[in-house]
Amino acid sequence: MQEPLNQNAELKCRAHFNRAVAYAGMQPPQTRQAIADYSVVIDMPGAPVELKAKALISRGFTRGQAGDTVGEIADYTTLINMPDAPAELKFKSLVNRGVRRNTAGDTPGAISDYTAVIDMPNAPSMLKAKALVYRAGAKHQVGDTPGEIADYTAIIDLPDAAA
Repeated sequence: MQEPLNQNAELKCRAHFNRAVAYAGMQPPQTRQAIADYSVVIDMPGAPVELKAKALISRGFTRGQAGDTVGEIADYTTLINMPDAPAELKFKSLVNRGVRRNTAGDTPGAISDYTAVIDMPNAPSMLKAKALVYRAGAKHQVGDTPGEIADYTAIIDLPDAAA
């Protein structure tokens, strides 16, 4: 088990994360600088797990914006495989990876990612609904109209779906 960061090191870690967010939010986004700061957080021994997970999902998204699909998918996959990452971020990473896989032509991989979120009993209903919408679209792409209809019906039938 890694030693947690001392207070000063943790503040620096959070500063790198916050600066990365600021770089990514600039117009135009300063993706190279943002990715570098997210990488510092990800690679810092003892960095808080939640912050590392947030840096991974954020770096993945930023890599995608910069056209690095392989790096984007790799970051989402790393987060998904982190045993102690917050569940909410794992769910979001599965949805994000599914979207990227689908746009990259890996529709079966996308459907698999969406299905993983849908099948998780503790996934937030809003993310399940989003995964169902995306999976329905992916099923449409592969000509699975009955599956597409079933997914849209499942959204309608969600207990806390807005009327």
